[in-house]
Amino acid sequence: ETVKQIDEMPQDSPLLTGVPQDDKAKVMELYKERAHEARGLALLRRGQVEAAASELSRALKRVIDEVEKNGYMLWKDSDLRQLDVRPRVLWLAELYEAQRDFNRAVKYLLAGIGDNELANGFIRQRLPIDYQQLGRQDAEADLEAAQARYRSLMDASAVSSDEANKKYLAKRVGTPAPEFKAL
Repeated sequence: ETVKQIDEMPQDSPLLTGVPQDDKAKVMELYKERAHEARGLALLRRGQVEAAASELSRALKRVIDEVEKNGYMLWKDSDLRQLDVRPRVLWLAELYEAQRDFNRAVKYLLAGIGDNELANGFIRQRLPIDYQQLGRQDAEADLEAAQARYRSLMDASAVSSDEANKKYLAKRVGTPAPEFKAL
């Protein structure tokens, strides 16, 4: 019922009071995405896999596109980070396990590796089970490789951000500050 109400919510809804007009469409889409995610996860946990797949594949399309394209999430630079994307990657892994698509489940579990020990613990628990379903024994090696990839991506990201900031600041040295007022 809640998802239906959100899907039908007009842009002049009182829930959007205070949201700038230019941002209302984006906020509405975020509300809809979150509602469908919640319904998809509830359906998955109830064992209604096909209905859950429909909801989650629609609501988590950006996450799916990123993992399918790269095989990982670049957490630090991703705008998805602000949207709590890591649990969503793990929800998709859970969905693929329920669909018995263990290759994709493994891919999404490994994409979920990061600096969150709770999520990493879940991954360490589920990965060997999925590998067993695939008749593979290399879960630990792949987990270590995913952790190393995550660390290298974070290090590379931090270095590139630091370098970009230094270059930007170097260009600004010796130039007048912009006009501003402060109280």
